[in-house]
Amino acid sequence: MTTCKTAWLVLRANLGQLLAYLIGLSMLAGLLAMGVSMNFSDTDAQSFDPPRSTLAIIDRDSNGGHRFGTALRSYLKSSADIVDVQDSEMAIDDAMATQQVDVIIIVPQGYAQDFTSAAQSGGAVPALEYVGTGNGDDSTENGSESGAGSTGSTGSAGSTDNTASSQSAASALETMRISGFLDSVRMALATGTSADLDSAFDAIAQQSGTDKSRSATVSVYTPAGQQEQAAAAEASAEGSAPSRVLRGSAAAMIYAITLAVSLATIIVMTAFNDPRAVERIAVSAAKPRRVRLQLLLVCSAIGVAMWLCCLAMALGFAAARGGGLASINRASMTLTAVTMLVLCLVSVAFGFFVGEFRVSSAAANGVVNTVGLASAFLSGAWLPQWLMQGSVAAIAKCLPGWWYVDALNQAFGGGSSAIAAPHVAGWAASTALMAAFGILFVLAGLLVGRIKKR
Repeated sequence: MTTCKTAWLVLRANLGQLLAYLIGLSMLAGLLAMGVSMNFSDTDAQSFDPPRSTLAIIDRDSNGGHRFGTALRSYLKSSADIVDVQDSEMAIDDAMATQQVDVIIIVPQGYAQDFTSAAQSGGAVPALEYVGTGNGDDSTENGSESGAGSTGSTGSAGSTDNTASSQSAASALETMRISGFLDSVRMALATGTSADLDSAFDAIAQQSGTDKSRSATVSVYTPAGQQEQAAAAEASAEGSAPSRVLRGSAAAMIYAITLAVSLATIIVMTAFNDPRAVERIAVSAAKPRRVRLQLLLVCSAIGVAMWLCCLAMALGFAAARGGGLASINRASMTLTAVTMLVLCLVSVAFGFFVGEFRVSSAAANGVVNTVGLASAFLSGAWLPQWLMQGSVAAIAKCLPGWWYVDALNQAFGGGSSAIAAPHVAGWAASTALMAAFGILFVLAGLLVGRIKKR
């Protein structure tokens, strides 16, 4: 009882410094985990989100009794921002000079009739005209007024002239989409599926499953169900956000736990290793070995108290995201809590080991900071484990931090990114290896203490 009371008095004298380390660093770790989870996209549900460009469509064949320009606008509006530009040289110059648009698409006069004739006869279909910015030779004209700026053409099969290669990436993507659209229309006319352009537009819309009526709306030519899959992936990512925050914050707290718990243990050990304290223990009825074990138990209680503090902060950060704690797998939450407890006890054992060397407080602080930073950096808490080279990973596995982060990953399915049911066998193996470090630290500390006593 006297040992516990003395240890508490020593700890209380340094409580402010320890709480600053523990709470301050743990708060930073939790905020970092929340920030990462907000920008997270599951690698299993990733989809390429092309950049949106700004387009203008000038239909010089609008009086031809067809819906070509309107259908083209409907086709592109979900992947690009469509703006209106007057069909005049000055308006086109102003739009390009002020960067109101990335590219202007011009439907030449008589284009619909020429396109229909070429598609039905199997000949080369005419090209649309493009006005865009470029750094190359912009002198190509395509047989009609295009205003100012670079002009070029692209066929229905997607071929482009020298100006297409100088367009922005977003504009180049739009020309590819237009090429696919023209190919679909050409095939509908060539095979006799559609008798005219308007029916070809409707056939393409029906194939995409987004427009069943005979209207001018043409959907973006994307794989069926892609929007539903993207929405489901987004909902899944948001639903798993609390789990990601819990795992991420628990992993990022490795430095805070190692530093605060080890220093608390060393502070207590240093006080009892003072020459005057050693003399008093030597003349007392208590056996020195029993006093050491009592100190280890007291320090373990300190580690448990700090574990509860860190666990409460990690759960608080997780509760602030998505569906809160209710959306976290109970088994994963329990395994995470046990993993954090084992790390705290291992940190107690490490502090006990360092304290038995009876070094100064400054030296002990330096040792703990160095080992804590190395363990945290090589653990995979700050840099994913799969990014580490084989030689670095081999060194990292010689530290308990690696197995701590791996146990957390196993508690959420075994991957560094996916959230799934816990892999209990993998978690148990990693946790056991981490606990083995603690046992080795205790045994080594007892050996060092016995040698120092001699």
